Amino acid sequence: MNLVGGLRRNIRGYDFKYTLDTTRKNWIKSVFPHVESLVNIVANIPYADYNYHGDIIYTTRGALVKEQEETYAKSKENITDTETYEILFQDRLIAPTNFLHYNFFGGICFELLNDIYPNVNLYNFVDPTSDIDIKISFIMNDSTKNKLLYDNYALMKGNPRYEDFDVNLFLVINPTVTDLDLVPYLNPYFRHMSDFILDHMLDELNLINLLFVNSVPFDINEYDTINDAVKKEELGYTVIDIVNSNAKLVRYLDSDEKTLRIQIVLKIIVDGESIIDHLLEFLINLDNNNIGQTLSLENYNISSLYTLFSDNLEAYSKRKILLDVVGPRMHKPVNHFTRFIYLLDLIKKNPQIYQFKDATDRNINSTIVKYLSKEYIYYVIKENKFIKKEIPTIAIIYAFYNIFTIILNPIYITKLKIEVITQKEEQQYYDRLMSLFEINASPFRKFSLIVAKGKKNKKTNKRYKKVKKNKKTNKRYKKH
Repeated sequence: MNLVGGLRRNIRGYDFKYTLDTTRKNWIKSVFPHVESLVNIVANIPYADYNYHGDIIYTTRGALVKEQEETYAKSKENITDTETYEILFQDRLIAPTNFLHYNFFGGICFELLNDIYPNVNLYNFVDPTSDIDIKISFIMNDSTKNKLLYDNYALMKGNPRYEDFDVNLFLVINPTVTDLDLVPYLNPYFRHMSDFILDHMLDELNLINLLFVNSVPFDINEYDTINDAVKKEELGYTVIDIVNSNAKLVRYLDSDEKTLRIQIVLKIIVDGESIIDHLLEFLINLDNNNIGQTLSLENYNISSLYTLFSDNLEAYSKRKILLDVVGPRMHKPVNHFTRFIYLLDLIKKNPQIYQFKDATDRNINSTIVKYLSKEYIYYVIKENKFIKKEIPTIAIIYAFYNIFTIILNPIYITKLKIEVITQKEEQQYYDRLMSLFEINASPFRKFSLIVAKGKKNKKTNKRYKKVKKNKKTNKRYKKH
């Protein structure tokens, strides 16, 4: 097996082992050459320098007192029992209690791990991905919310219309009881935050040439992912052309108002097929109001290995139904499984990057037991045909016996029926498991495709580029 990893600069056709979707292949091959430049731009934004000194609008939610409900409801038939009103609260938040933190998540994390730790080659396991997903976390000054609650406690108690209230932060400020005619708008805090990211991204993007293969100019309205209802400036909708490129930098709000997205959107045309999609995406939502579990990887922040483990085990359990029939989306569960194997092999060869005690404290035991399948379906490609292999989970555990016995406590070892094996037996299990991936490794894959092209097609009795002689005309011609 080839043990040289590293972030690739381009993608070859034979690198796709499980991906059958031609559209996805064409897209990845077009955008992948710029992945390294884009992740570096994201990583170099000075997030720690971010500081907001402005208005933050909180929503105070209170319940109408019963004796007031009936009278109030008659005058406002569309008002429900629980109503809201807005409070404009001003505070000067000072770093470091108010700064931004980023981390890459999803498939790009594995590409970056492969770049930093080249002694395990990711591409022997998974198909390439070009998705660059970034989560933006922010830390709020808790004293701001506490002060707001305290200041309004007396006000609420002195107002007979309300009881039982709390204070929340939302992306969008919507109409309320006190202002039914308010035009919804993006909370100024999140506008400022996303402007900070937009400005830094645009400055850096305009300094390089993003010459995407097969890219063409396009109108953003062709990108039908964005709901027309959120294409409003007051909701933060922004479209900016990137210099020396056909790509656009776009900010928009999800129609459910729970996520603010900043994307690089591109259109390519390959073999007459038009593809419009995003190749990079920042996510800002209220679930990201803390740093969370991340790993500092030289110049990059990525999801922790524990998070990558749990996310891929869970995703496989949800998507494994796609493996019942080999189809265009079969690569998704296969890649989740092979990323799991890659992580185990990465830790086996680089144990210093994973703190086993910390992982145990974070309940990786329950995560593994909850999401581990009894077996995993994997496809070996021979002569350009898919052959299904069912791999018992216990065989995977024995292949990485030392890792599992450190991570899992005795209770879970008993539940999983893990027996004691020798180091020699562990190596035998490991070699047997790795041999499955060797078959699909890129150099072998390239060779197998060449062999397959030269083989005789039994149905048509034709050979590729086979020159035959026409007996009647005595001329030679090519069969295609």
